[in-house]
This record gives sequence, C-alpha cells and structure tokens, in this order.
Amino acid sequence: MVATVSATPFSLCVSVLTLPPYCLPTFSPFSQGCTVAAAMLAGMPEMNEKISVVIHMGPVIFIDWFRAPFLKAMGDARNDQFFNNAKLGEFLWYRFLAPYVQTCRENVWSEMCVSTLNAMFYGPSAFIAPDDFVVIGQTWPATVSARNVQHWAQQLTDKKLQFQMFDHGTNCKNRTWFAETCNQLAYGSLVPPEYDLGKVTAPQVILEGEIDLMSTTEDVQEQWRRYPRSTIVSDTVYSQYSHMDFVWDRNARHAYEMVDIMFRYSPSTF
Repeated sequence: MVATVSATPFSLCVSVLTLPPYCLPTFSPFSQGCTVAAAMLAGMPEMNEKISVVIHMGPVIFIDWFRAPFLKAMGDARNDQFFNNAKLGEFLWYRFLAPYVQTCRENVWSEMCVSTLNAMFYGPSAFIAPDDFVVIGQTWPATVSARNVQHWAQQLTDKKLQFQMFDHGTNCKNRTWFAETCNQLAYGSLVPPEYDLGKVTAPQVILEGEIDLMSTTEDVQEQWRRYPRSTIVSDTVYSQYSHMDFVWDRNARHAYEMVDIMFRYSPSTF
C-alpha cells in the first residue's frame, strides 16, 4: 500500500524523519495544510529528502488574492487586533454553531441556504448535496485557532506579497499567556522572516478548482513562480470544482490522478 501523509500539525510531520530510507511517503495536504507543507519544506530542508512527492489540493499560501467574502472581510477589518485585545483563543466555535446548520435542511430554501454558506466561505459547489452539506457542516471542521486567523489578517493587510512567519510584535515587555513572545526573541529580528520556497526540492503537484474562492489561480501562479522549476511536476484545474469539493465530493474526480501520482513517485512503499 502506498504510504501517505495527510494535512497534519507541524509537530506530527516531524515523525516522517524517523521513517526508514526506503519508505518515502507522499504528502497530500489540503487548503492550509498546503501552507504547512510549504513552510515545513522551506524551513526544514532535511524534510525534502523524506518526501517522495507533495500533492497539493486547493493550496492557500498567498492570500492577497483571497476571494472568500466572509474570511476576506475578517482580515480586512484587522481582526488580528480584535483577537489580541479580546484575548480569545478560538474563532468559530463549532460546538456552539454546528446545531444551527440544521436549519438549512429544515428550510424550504435549503439549496439556496447551502449555496449561500458555501459562497461565503469556499465557493459554490455543484457536487455537494444539501443533505450532505448539513451532515458535514455539523461535524467538520474543528474550531479554528484565533492565531491562525490573525496570521491571515497580517498577510492580507501588510500590502506585501510575501509568505511570512507569524508577527508577534516588537514589545518584549509585559508578555502574557496570549502574547507570550516577541519577534526579537522568536526570530532574532524586528521583522518576521519569510519562508523561502526556493529552498524546496521535493516534487510538487497542484490540483486546482476552477471556481475556488480560497485557492485562486493568481495564488497558484505565485507559488509556481517561487518553487524551483525542477520541482514542478504538474498542475491540473478541475472544471466547476470549488474549494471543499476536494474533500467533500463523493465522486472525487481528482482521486484517480492522486493515486496514479502516488504509485509513480512512491514505488517502494507498496
């Protein structure tokens, strides 16, 4: 069987370093999992030798071209300052919000309700049935870290096209549990460093959705511009696919391409 690593927290990805030399897993992240993958491979060069190929599904890295209305508005409104001042650790408390998703099924305008929610966050989907959306929407995703949303806001409002580490600020006095460090202590500089995608050497595959509001064509083009040409394997755009179709579509057209790539790049792991 082909060994794969899905989108996981950074610390768990480090376990790949303990695998034997003959076992080179594929890394198949989705959405911001692709952000984690890019940061890991750029910040930990040794990981490139441990991954056979990275298959990005709807990668989100340069959010300057972000088009998801609600999430973009949150960044433009400088919610990073709000979360800092309010000292909230969570954004979108799904354990409280999930029950209300049921109203989409009970409403006579259920399809319109689902389409509206999808359009706000991910892009309209032609492949996810309203009933499926209601079930999924009540169980996934988990609560989002407020610091994650802060990082979005920082990158969206700094007016610079860059893939930068989290900005902790430069006030190193009176640190709190919510602002536990500063840039000088974390990075040794006043400004957070950038992740250099030019250091990535592992093969890269990107799967795009034609109407994806989160992972846009411009974002993907900038990623390709920064990755070394030797790492570029392929880029496939799936017609009428929106962001969540990569993980929610029951018929998953892209799964066939993924399996083919896994077998081609990980011949020793099955």
